[in-house]
Amino acid sequence: MKLFCMSFFFLALIGCSSSPLMLTPTQYTYSGKEQTKQLDKENPQLEPTIKLLEIRNSFWGRQAIVAIQGWYSSSGLRARKLNRIQMIEEIEGNQLILTCYVEPKSGFGKEGNLIYGYNYRQTIKLKIPAEVDQLHFKLIEQTLTQETTLSFKATVPLMNKEE
Repeated sequence: MKLFCMSFFFLALIGCSSSPLMLTPTQYTYSGKEQTKQLDKENPQLEPTIKLLEIRNSFWGRQAIVAIQGWYSSSGLRARKLNRIQMIEEIEGNQLILTCYVEPKSGFGKEGNLIYGYNYRQTIKLKIPAEVDQLHFKLIEQTLTQETTLSFKATVPLMNKEE
């Protein structure tokens, strides 16, 4: 039993790894004599996407490097923090389906006067089995009203990426 637990832990470490979650505030800037609020042009809201950066072939098999990015609101008395990004991998036939759930949670207190949300970015590594020919990406975000919405969906064939 001890050997089984240790081998399961070791395989879990090899299978999927991720980089730290990067949060960048998006904020307003004041301009002119009237002190009007305008959105910051240097740090715009990121569109929710999942991008396949590269596929590596090694002795241990294929490995995909995937980037997840998006934006969630956090302003005024509704201060929110990103709880986690949960990733679920499913294999159906020759397709690998990666579903990412972005779950912000409500916090106590309020946000700063100029902040109206946060951009998030994360890079993950996936182990791709040999029989997989296509990758399907789904990014599902939870809104302020606790509803889940599908914000991004894409399919990437792996035939052209392999070398």
